[in-house]
Amino acid sequence: MSELTAVFPEGSRCESAQIEVVRAGMDTWMVDPGRPGFREQGVGPGGPADRFSFDLAHGFLNNAPDQAMIEFSLIGPTLICRGGPLVAVFTGAVEGGLLEGQQIPPEKTFLWRPGQTLKTGPMHRGARGYLAIASGFSNPPILGSRSGFRPLQTGEVLSGFSTKAPLRRLKERVWQPPHGVLRFLPGPEADRFDPKNLLDQTWTISHQANRMGIRLEGIPFVRTDNREMLSEPVLPGTIQINHAGLPMILGVAAQTIGGYPRLGMVIRADQDSMGQLRPGDRVRFEQVNLDEALGALEATNALRNQWLHRLRAGTPPIG
Repeated sequence: MSELTAVFPEGSRCESAQIEVVRAGMDTWMVDPGRPGFREQGVGPGGPADRFSFDLAHGFLNNAPDQAMIEFSLIGPTLICRGGPLVAVFTGAVEGGLLEGQQIPPEKTFLWRPGQTLKTGPMHRGARGYLAIASGFSNPPILGSRSGFRPLQTGEVLSGFSTKAPLRRLKERVWQPPHGVLRFLPGPEADRFDPKNLLDQTWTISHQANRMGIRLEGIPFVRTDNREMLSEPVLPGTIQINHAGLPMILGVAAQTIGGYPRLGMVIRADQDSMGQLRPGDRVRFEQVNLDEALGALEATNALRNQWLHRLRAGTPPIG
């Protein structure tokens, strides 16, 4: 009898499970792919800051791609499983966790039994990690999405289902730390600034960095046009220049409109890497054209689909 057969009785798919948040950690959220379609009401789509790591976690567990999981920043949560057993996995920058004192590496599915405490491990490179469970978390949707409007709090109880999933790991680590270069397309107000100031220096990520956006430290811009502008649409990846002359890059939880000039737009292929930048990291910018941006996105999507195909086909090597 396999370990899973022994732990998961017949019909356990309908057995509920609860996950108690003992310590919430830092900037810990419930996320799913997001809630598109509400921008005109001032509600951005949100979603995971590192979509590749999010999708990879679901691939490990054979989850539907729209299921919810936990995203955390720098310091992750401590959680206790209640009710039925769970199969779970860590992805992203997190270096794994401790399950009742046993080391749990990232990118390896593991069995989480009732009553066991799971402590999230450290992050020394990158800013965000993910914890997914088989069948996903089942908190009630709001506006068609289970993504939270606030961080998770100590004492909350999350819901899921006790569901079988493959126990497996990859021999090589898929996640890679941020590469230190963000490619961008020029924005609508790019002509108000000297682009050399963005391109010719290395910027430092400030301590003002979260899901809403990242403030950068460096030599400030000098504006050639001091006209105030009306608020205009903005998106995740928009590079704005604030009144101090310093860049801000909007994140996945950014507002839908903003009044600062839009110098550029980080291309979609680099936004997962952008979501893994942490305070103190250094980054440079590289301007590209639309064809280059589309080519980079195609390559990124091909790599993602290759890994998801391997995982869902059950072909990755087992450690």
